[in-house]
Amino acid sequence: MSTHRTISCAQGATLIGVTAAVVHANTLGHEFTWDDGYNVVENAAIRSLANIPSFFTEAWGAHASEAMNQAINTNYYRPVSLTSYAVDFAMFGLNPTAFHAMNVLLHALCSALVFIVAWRVTERVSRDDRWRLGLLAGGLLFAIHPVHTEVVNVITYRTDLLAALFYAALLVVWLGPAEPRGARTEAWVIYLFAPALYALGLGSKEMAITAPGACFMLDWALRKDTMSLTRRLARMMPLATVLAAYMVIRANLLEASPYTYFADAPAVDVLTTMLAVFSRYVMLIVSPWPLNPFYDWSILQPGEPSQLIRVCAGGALLVAWLGAVWASRRRRPAIALMLGFFLLALIPVSHLSPIVVAAAERFLYLAIAGPLFALGLIGVRAAENPRHTRIVAGSFLILVVCFSALTWVRNGDWRTDRTILEAAVRDWPTSYNHWYGLARLEEKEGRFDQALPIYERLGRQEDAARMREATSGALEPSGG
Repeated sequence: MSTHRTISCAQGATLIGVTAAVVHANTLGHEFTWDDGYNVVENAAIRSLANIPSFFTEAWGAHASEAMNQAINTNYYRPVSLTSYAVDFAMFGLNPTAFHAMNVLLHALCSALVFIVAWRVTERVSRDDRWRLGLLAGGLLFAIHPVHTEVVNVITYRTDLLAALFYAALLVVWLGPAEPRGARTEAWVIYLFAPALYALGLGSKEMAITAPGACFMLDWALRKDTMSLTRRLARMMPLATVLAAYMVIRANLLEASPYTYFADAPAVDVLTTMLAVFSRYVMLIVSPWPLNPFYDWSILQPGEPSQLIRVCAGGALLVAWLGAVWASRRRRPAIALMLGFFLLALIPVSHLSPIVVAAAERFLYLAIAGPLFALGLIGVRAAENPRHTRIVAGSFLILVVCFSALTWVRNGDWRTDRTILEAAVRDWPTSYNHWYGLARLEEKEGRFDQALPIYERLGRQEDAARMREATSGALEPSGG
C-alpha cells in the first residue's frame, strides 16, 4: 500500500486542528485589545442572556458607549457573534483567557473544516492519492499562517472566525461524502442544514455572503456531467431565499454609515487603491511580515505616485490570477476552484459596497485557504520529479518553521493595546493612526510627557497644548 493512502481525511483534519491550537496557545494569557473595549468589555448588553433577542433587531455596535463607534457600525448586522460573547460571559464572566480560548478553539475547528472541504473537492477529480500530502501541507500552512493572528487574538474579530466556520461547514455538507447520498438525506441537506448554516454565517459577519456562489461553483465544476443546469439552479433556491430574507432584514434595521474609507474619493482612486491592496494580499500569502492592525490613508496613499508600482503589480497579478484559473480549469480543476475561491471570498471587501476600512488581514482569513491548498497541490506535482523532491520538501519545512515562529511572535504583539501599538509604530513608522492611537493611550495612562511629542509630531496642536498644560500642572509644587 502506498504511504499516501495511510493519510485519511479524519487524521489530517485532527492533525491540522491540533496544530492550529498549539501554535496559538500563547494567546491565552492576553488581555482584551483593540475594539474589544467597546464591543466586549464595556458592552453591557452581552452580560445577560435575556438580551440575545435584541441582538437580532439592532445593528452591530448599537450598545457602544461612544456615538462615533455606534455610527461606524450602523451598516453591520452580526447577532450571532454578539450571542457568542453573551454565552461566553454567562459561562466565564469577563475572563479574557476564556474568550481567547474560544477563539483558539474556533480557529482549530475552521482549520479542520477547510481541510475537509479541500479533501472532498480534490478526491472527486484526482486520479491518484498523491494529492493527500499536498492537502495536508496546505492545511498545515493554513493552521499556522501568521495572517490569522489578528483574527485569533482580537475577540471582536471572532466575527470572521464564526463566519468562516459556518461557511466552511456549509461547503462540507454541500459536497457530502464521495458516495452519493440518498434522496431523503439530500433533501435534508438542501432544504434545512445548508440554509441554516448560511443564515448563521450571515448573522456572524457579511463575509459569508458569497457562500451560495461557492456552492454553485462547486456544482458547476464537480457535478456538471451528472446534474443539469436547471437542477443546479433549483438547489440554490433555499440559499437564495435566506439571502433575500437577510437583505430585507438589513434594509429594515440598518442605516448607511456616515463613515466609509474612501468617502467621496474619485472612482479611479478607489480602483487603483484596491489594485494595490490586492497586490498586498497576494504578497501576504507567502511573505506575511510585517503585519498591520490598520491600513490607513498614510500607508495605502490612494492616488499618490508612490502607489504606481503597487497598482501595476496588483493589476498584473489579478490578470495572471484569472489566467491561472482559466488555464487550470480542465486539467487541474481542484486548483482552479481553489484559486477562484480566493477572488470570490474577497468580493465583500472589494468596496463594491463601501466599508470603513480599505484593507485588513482579517479579510484574508477564509480566502487564503484557497491559494494555500493550491500551493500544496502544486508542490506535490513538482515533487514528482526526483530532482525536485528535496527542494519541495525543504521549502515546505522552511515555511512551516518560519510561519510558526512568526505567528508565535505576532501573537505576542497582541498581548495588550500598548504592545500592539508599539509594534505598529515600529513596523509602520509612517502611519498617522498608529502614532495617534499610541498618543491617546499614553494620555489615558497619565504619561503626558510621552504623549506630548507624538501630538507635536502629528501636528495636533490642541492636543499638544492640553498635554503641556497637564504636564506643567503636574510639576507645580503643591501649596504649603
